[in-house]
Amino acid sequence: MKSPDQFPHQQSAVNVITENIKKDVRRLQIAMAPGTGKYQVIAGVIAELQEIFQPYSRKVLVITGSSALQQQLLAQFRADQSDYLVIDDFSILNSDEPSISVCTLQSLHDNKRMRLREMKRKPDVIISLDIGPDQPSLKSFLASYSEAIQIAFVNHPGKSNWFGDPIWAYSVSDAINDQILLPLFIKQISFTDFQKTAENDQFPDDQPHLIQAARIFLTENKDQKAIVYCPSVVFAKRFAEELNQTNKGLAVVIHAGLHMGERRRLISEYQRNPNPVVLCSASVLGDFRELALTKTIAILRNTSSQIELQNMLVPGLLPFADKEQGIVLDFVGLKGLLGSLGINGKEEFEDSVESNVVIESEGKKPGPDKRYFKKADIQFRDKKEIDGVLGVGELADELAEIITMMPAEQGSMIGIFGKWGRGKTFLIDQTWKKLKAGKKFIKVDYHAWKYQDTPATWAYLYECLAEAYFKPDVSYKVIKWLIGIGRVFWLNIRRKGLWPLFKFIGIISAGGIAWLLSKELFSQLNKDLETLLNRLGLSLAICTTAYALFVSAKKEYSAKAKDLFLKYSTKHSFKEHLGIQAEIQKETLTLLKTWIPKRKLKDRKIILFVEDIDRCNEVKTIQIIDSLRVLLEDPKIAERIVVVTAVDERILKLAIKMKYYALVSLDKAEAGKENELRKALNAMVNEYIDKLFIAGLKLGNLSLSESDEFFLALTKPDRIEEKANELTAILTSDNNREYGRYSQQIRDHDFDQMVIDSELANQEDWSYEEPDFAMDVLEGSEPLTESAPIEDTANNAPLNKLSNDEVDILRVSIAKYKGVTPRQIRVFYYRYLIAKNLLIRRYEKMGRTSVWQIHFNCRVLATLIVSYTVHEEAGILEGHLMSSLDNQQQMQSVALMKETVINGFDYQQLLKVLSIVIAY
Repeated sequence: MKSPDQFPHQQSAVNVITENIKKDVRRLQIAMAPGTGKYQVIAGVIAELQEIFQPYSRKVLVITGSSALQQQLLAQFRADQSDYLVIDDFSILNSDEPSISVCTLQSLHDNKRMRLREMKRKPDVIISLDIGPDQPSLKSFLASYSEAIQIAFVNHPGKSNWFGDPIWAYSVSDAINDQILLPLFIKQISFTDFQKTAENDQFPDDQPHLIQAARIFLTENKDQKAIVYCPSVVFAKRFAEELNQTNKGLAVVIHAGLHMGERRRLISEYQRNPNPVVLCSASVLGDFRELALTKTIAILRNTSSQIELQNMLVPGLLPFADKEQGIVLDFVGLKGLLGSLGINGKEEFEDSVESNVVIESEGKKPGPDKRYFKKADIQFRDKKEIDGVLGVGELADELAEIITMMPAEQGSMIGIFGKWGRGKTFLIDQTWKKLKAGKKFIKVDYHAWKYQDTPATWAYLYECLAEAYFKPDVSYKVIKWLIGIGRVFWLNIRRKGLWPLFKFIGIISAGGIAWLLSKELFSQLNKDLETLLNRLGLSLAICTTAYALFVSAKKEYSAKAKDLFLKYSTKHSFKEHLGIQAEIQKETLTLLKTWIPKRKLKDRKIILFVEDIDRCNEVKTIQIIDSLRVLLEDPKIAERIVVVTAVDERILKLAIKMKYYALVSLDKAEAGKENELRKALNAMVNEYIDKLFIAGLKLGNLSLSESDEFFLALTKPDRIEEKANELTAILTSDNNREYGRYSQQIRDHDFDQMVIDSELANQEDWSYEEPDFAMDVLEGSEPLTESAPIEDTANNAPLNKLSNDEVDILRVSIAKYKGVTPRQIRVFYYRYLIAKNLLIRRYEKMGRTSVWQIHFNCRVLATLIVSYTVHEEAGILEGHLMSSLDNQQQMQSVALMKETVINGFDYQQLLKVLSIVIAY
């Protein structure tokens, strides 16, 4: 097989690849700008491999990102590779004949084709073309054939987890210098407020920006073949209509939703006919060679992706006939991103044209710069200050009704179940507001985790009840004190009875009488003292004799009579041996009877809210639950108390399993009965919980709309506008932006081909996944100057308020926070505010622009807070910070957001602040 004719850079690439293969390097990444001849390099590598290894032993598999590219390669291979059988699937691998199989990535997941793993022969060389090397689906496939030589051809250099750094790179700048690609003449259009408008998905019918942009384009383009990249399909259609009002047939719209045949027809007419002159598209056009006659590229679509921008420019870069250079009309300020591609020479830029275009829109002045968000006040709010959302009002009504109708059944409680931070306490508070209005119930709070030993548990329970009894809910302190004193007195009467009181009164009365008698006695002493003493002595003698006779008789007969009476009339009891628990239970019952006498049972009831049981260890959890149940076993207590328990059912179930595991495992201990043991334990857990709770409500995981509803209620005082954008529209816009960054060119080739079989989507090892981020270059900070708007506002946001744009960024981040609870939403929000404010202070002190206030960078900040918060690996944030500090490269990849890069200095400042804010 003969190697095709090659340019020096292509031959250099082939040499580097073959040298590495000879060194037994199995994974290689080659970065070549679009339009610089990847096919010639691939064909050259195949030819060299045939010389290096034995003839007719090579099985080559080429994987493309689209069917259009697949068909293009098939045609070229069939024209050039006479020694190889070229086919569009991999069934030929079963034969010994040398072959080149060209397949799309999607076809590798198609279960209608024969799987490669079923083949007798495996591919010797696997080449991927224009596919992200770290795409999970591609990596999963390549991992199955680790013995094969694997070569990835990409458009832009970047470190890959699978392939490592590119062994050879050829950039747009290199190609321009070698005259492989044409130079670009870039005109920056200074268009007031246009960037703001270009970010929107929909444009009103009277949108003046579109009309003005069309006028500028017609003036600058001068009827040359051109491509206009628009922010949306709607905009592209309206832009084409505006152009066609001047010259019918001037412009057409091309988009991913077109049928493949219609798409090919439009491109063919663009190539051959005078009209259409302009292709308006909302996405990157990947038909590079067929669009080489394009002279003007107008960019009205804002992007932060190097890959997307590079692919936009390729048709203007490719040589064609008398074309000397490509012209770029930059409406959205991409000079910095163009510079990162190496297209930043002075001769390539022209000063801004139309620099003072004024857009008039119904008398409204242009809005302020949206790029920077303001510093915000951090207002920590008690959960009671947040409006009830998530249907908590309806749940509280239902729970209040259940409590009101609850019968006086022994041993039964009401349960509120849910994860920590889900809002169980908030539901209890809302329920109490409903019950309090009826004035029937008395609230007592019991925090189980404070005292976890059994005697202390009972004692603390009694103290909670006594505290509520002695301190009634009365506004005036004097009245509350008087009622408390009265209740103490009345409770002790019920505890001790009236006899001690009567004895006390008798003693006081006897003392008074004795005082009166003594007074009378001393008044008579002077009259007839001798006679009185004689009479007194006689009386004393008679009384002493009578008392002695009585005591003697009592000793002889009283004990026997008493013992006989007690023996046949007294019930035997060992209450004195029951311990402190029995004493506390007795005192509790006395307290409750005093508090709610029998005559008031229909009108008064105590509701005991038990919280924080799930903070105790597993053993104590069961002990406390059982203690409460024992409390309710007394019918006189049960008819006066309703117990409502808030608990995380996961911890409760675990505690029950630990309690009964040894018992159940005795019967299921044989090998192979683990499944039966698990089922038996689960059944016992459910039965045990049924015995504890007569009714229960579970607060499940929040849906997207519920978590968003809570966040909006939380931030209501912090937002400029009370009305918020629709969540569906926000998520749709974000999803389109995310998908558009990486997969735009693949999607444009053949939109329908990228739809994955629903059957295969459920197969874990072959599911097709898109990466979160493509190669995005974040704006870096600069030394602060008078022109640097570090304190610019967003949407006229007053100081310490959040604009709608910033709120929408946080809402999208929360939507990606799987399994989030209301408490976690509050923690995320406060972390974000603290991180943003710390970064503002830090950059202000350094005298640099605060890049993390910028709209797009702020999105990265919020996303990383969520990513590091939920990440299971301990110390990962500190590890990323240390790696960044050790990295000497000026531009660094953002960890957890692959193919997103930023200046290393700014990235380090971000990680330092995040390591402070995300404390655990």
